Amino acid sequence: MILRLFWVAVGAGILGSLLLVGYLFWIFQDIPAFSGVEDYKPVLHGQLYSSDGTLIAELTNERSEKRTIVPYENIPRLTILSFVAAEDQFFFSHFGVDPKGILRAALANVMRQLSGRGGLEGASTITMQLSRGLLLEDIPRGMKKKMLEALASVFVIEPRCEKEEILWMYLNQVYLGHGSYGVQQAAKTYFGKNVWELNLAESAMLAGLPKAPGENTPLLHPEKARNRQLYVLGRMLEDKYITRNEYDLAKEAELVYKHQPNVFLDTAPFFSEQVRKQLVEELGTKKLYEEGLQIYTTVNLDAQKAAQDAIEYGIRRLGRRQGFKGPTATVPKEKWDEYHKNYIKLHGEPELSRNRMYYGLVTEVNDAKKRATVQVGSVAAPLTLDALYWARTPRSWLKMIQDRPKRVSQVLMPGYVIKVRPTDRKGLENEQDDWRKDEEVDPDKLIWDLEQDPVDAEWMHEEDPEAEYTAAQASFLAKDPESGYTVAMVGGTTYERSEFNRSIQGCRQPGSNFKPILYSAALESGMTVSSILLDAPIVTEDEDLRWKPGNSSGFQGEVSLRYALVNSINIPAIKTGAKIGTARVIEMARRLGITSPIPDDLSIFLGSACVSQEELLNAFATIALGGLKPRTLYVTHIIDRNGEILADENGDPYDRRTYYDVTLDVPEKLDKMYQEVHVERERLLDTTVGFIMQWLLREVVRAGTGQRALTLNRPLAGKTGTTNNSYDAWFTGFTPHLVASAWIGHDRNDRPLGRGEDGARAALPIWIDFMEHALDGLPAEEFPKTANGIQWIQVNAKTGRTATESTPVSVSAPFRWGKKPDEVDDFGIEGSEEDIFFDTEF
Repeated sequence: MILRLFWVAVGAGILGSLLLVGYLFWIFQDIPAFSGVEDYKPVLHGQLYSSDGTLIAELTNERSEKRTIVPYENIPRLTILSFVAAEDQFFFSHFGVDPKGILRAALANVMRQLSGRGGLEGASTITMQLSRGLLLEDIPRGMKKKMLEALASVFVIEPRCEKEEILWMYLNQVYLGHGSYGVQQAAKTYFGKNVWELNLAESAMLAGLPKAPGENTPLLHPEKARNRQLYVLGRMLEDKYITRNEYDLAKEAELVYKHQPNVFLDTAPFFSEQVRKQLVEELGTKKLYEEGLQIYTTVNLDAQKAAQDAIEYGIRRLGRRQGFKGPTATVPKEKWDEYHKNYIKLHGEPELSRNRMYYGLVTEVNDAKKRATVQVGSVAAPLTLDALYWARTPRSWLKMIQDRPKRVSQVLMPGYVIKVRPTDRKGLENEQDDWRKDEEVDPDKLIWDLEQDPVDAEWMHEEDPEAEYTAAQASFLAKDPESGYTVAMVGGTTYERSEFNRSIQGCRQPGSNFKPILYSAALESGMTVSSILLDAPIVTEDEDLRWKPGNSSGFQGEVSLRYALVNSINIPAIKTGAKIGTARVIEMARRLGITSPIPDDLSIFLGSACVSQEELLNAFATIALGGLKPRTLYVTHIIDRNGEILADENGDPYDRRTYYDVTLDVPEKLDKMYQEVHVERERLLDTTVGFIMQWLLREVVRAGTGQRALTLNRPLAGKTGTTNNSYDAWFTGFTPHLVASAWIGHDRNDRPLGRGEDGARAALPIWIDFMEHALDGLPAEEFPKTANGIQWIQVNAKTGRTATESTPVSVSAPFRWGKKPDEVDDFGIEGSEEDIFFDTEF
């Protein structure tokens, strides 16, 4: 009987073993093929870089893993050993699984269950953890997965990889919390440094995270993280990886965690998002988000910063011209002490940097001394009447010079919570320069400057319901017309509040910014810079509309085409367009890159058809190039995970760099130059038309509506633009190698910017601000002096007639060969009164 039972047991054991072996053989087929370390290709997120190689965005989706692969030799020895001590004591001696560890974990689990403590202790080796994350990620958790981890470790990874290779893959693969995969990404996330810069204390902190990265993170659960760190250090000491002295020093070391800035929001969010959208269409989401592409873009961070600052300061200047919208809140006097305590608790004591704004509480208003006292935290300082020069009640029908406050109490009352900026007397006199200074103010000289948030929501003044205050928006776009590199893009004042990219997605009326397109068509049709146009009242009528356009500054009689464009006079523009026809103007707009719908009516000559800022920029870029078709580029080249140039959809290298790109070496520059010479650039404007239009836009800056830009002291060209009732204000202009456009307005295009707000006042200062900083330190570049087929004739600056010795103001103007003014100057007599005021025909 006993013998029978013995053989039954033996048979059952053999059968069970065979079934187990068969089951293991069956599930072994679920392990993906893996030949060795050369097959290690983890999911890697995409990264965007600026033109100088600075990270500006990380591209991730639900499958992406933020990971930066580093070589094994770049990982410090103690960092490696800290993970071995924490996760796999016998890593260097076992064959993929640790039998002692399995037995120890099994006994521990039995004891846990008997004691009622619950929970299970694992026995996963580093190799098993690697197999889990690398080969078995898609298999559900359970006993089958545990078996597969062991099988993959023993029969796949260990036989085909050296121990150092396994460690290298593991340390680049392991998840360490806060979206960080691998030790390099974790070192950046927690300590703001590279892995090879970690000390022992920092390495031990990271090594304590794999067990429960969500629970042990030092940023959320510092006590748990500290306990894990001490455990790792203890294990390293026990295993003789470190000495007692090293242990003691690491135990007492203070860890400094560095908040990682949001590179996307802090650099060029609108630009990065535009690049992302483009690459999703070109490459697809999987390649973009999961294959570790390094995408090098055209954005220049110095130019981008200049554009963002210009927008910020331009909006602040506009906000001041619109008036003061009032306090953010009002605090009763009995709660002032509580307010100050809460402020310090939330924000701490202010550092009082000149370029920052703070919430302050008005504690005293003294009209006799012409000042108020404002307290920020525990710091109290005066805010004087001369800092309130702009703080009138918002009224769009009044210019800023009118209705200025004459007493502090007209603006402020005790208990008001307002925004202030620390400055001193000198800084108050030079506000715009002071805004940019990242430095503290001498406490003995401290005074406040009144500020307000320019991006607050709509506000209605209680005493005057018609005095609306609505935050304006602005956008800016700049590129090198020769290469097409887009160097700066600001699609709005604040990306966090509105992701709508007004540079690309917006469609606004360009106003007189459209006139260069109109006059390009006119020059092409045979008109000259001296074609005489009568600036006099006109009325147009059809079945649906009676339109009586006007000028912003009256009527001036006979004027030349040059004078009309330089001074942005509307009536001559309408007459020019009517003479050559809307079809010719629309065709020219299409040729110069305007793809938005354009109605077939006379109002388009004054820029009534909406366009995008990028379309408008391309039209001006064509003129900057003398008539050649400009390029538009956001991405210069893409590097794949192997460090090679990515192949595009046609199998060609994804490399759009121009020959003067700083990232190219000399042979590459020569090769690109050779390619450039052998590619014929498409010409959109005749050489003579392109040159004459370029000269005309230079005249706008020299003698017309763009004269404010002369402060830059370098050759410039451009055009202002303002729509009816100042709904939109523009300036688009260029140097020989940089074309830029500034727009300012409201998202609701029925909201005026205010009386007197036009392109020259609202948009041009933004453009100047950008150019001043973007071109700082660069030599002034000259435009071409002339072009083939051009002759120069001295003409009357206003009428365009050939100048004589008696002409009061003349200018040397370019004409096509064979073209010249029809008349000689008649001493400035420019039409009779009857001609001026009764002309109603085109």
